[in-house]
Amino acid sequence: MEESVTPDVHEQRGWMAFAPRLILAAQVMVILLAVGYWWASRAAAPQPLNEPWPTPDPAMTRPVTLESAYPIADGRAEEWTANAQLVNVSMQVDWPAEGDNGVPLRVAPGGWVTFVYVAPWKAWFNVNGTQTLTLLFERNSGAIVDERVVKSSVGESALALKDMTYPISSTDAILVAESAIGASYRAECPAYRSATKVSLDVRTAEEPSWFVSYQDARHTERNDVEVRVATVSGELMVDRKPAEPCPAV
Repeated sequence: MEESVTPDVHEQRGWMAFAPRLILAAQVMVILLAVGYWWASRAAAPQPLNEPWPTPDPAMTRPVTLESAYPIADGRAEEWTANAQLVNVSMQVDWPAEGDNGVPLRVAPGGWVTFVYVAPWKAWFNVNGTQTLTLLFERNSGAIVDERVVKSSVGESALALKDMTYPISSTDAILVAESAIGASYRAECPAYRSATKVSLDVRTAEEPSWFVSYQDARHTERNDVEVRVATVSGELMVDRKPAEPCPAV
């Protein structure tokens, strides 16, 4: 005798046959939604600049400084995205490795100027992320020689730099540091102490300050000399750590 099949069993078998198709359709839908969200997030985020790097103005004074290169960097950042914020500036001055040989105090023409901008964007699942635009200028030519955009899914909190015009400029700060200790520190071992770095620190409550640092090329992981120069009052703070002796010639 044939076994009778109830309507409920027929429905169950039909559902089991159709279930894999539903699962596959759901998976495809999830993938399409994910791709669509990724594309929308990518479109909303600032993208690397495709335009050629701007040509330096022949009339621009060289070597460039943080202040003179700032308008070019700011214009480039606006081309990148309208809501970019400047969060870091720094300049490295490269001195002659053989020493200054008694040349009057000045700022050497070699080195680099760096600007870092940050812009927000929405990463996966509406998480607040950031992108950074880093611009590197060569001081002698005043030209941008490197430009990079880095994306991060982690939101970064950084103090935006509101101004680059102070009574004490970055060049003034270097000259003050050189006069106070920098020139003598470099002269002790010019072959290994040929760079001076300056950056703007806005974390102080009273007024921003220029942070001037000196390193020995044999141990670049630390600063031998650190000088802070207040951007308005010119107040000076010097911190010198024990340095490695210069090898005998």
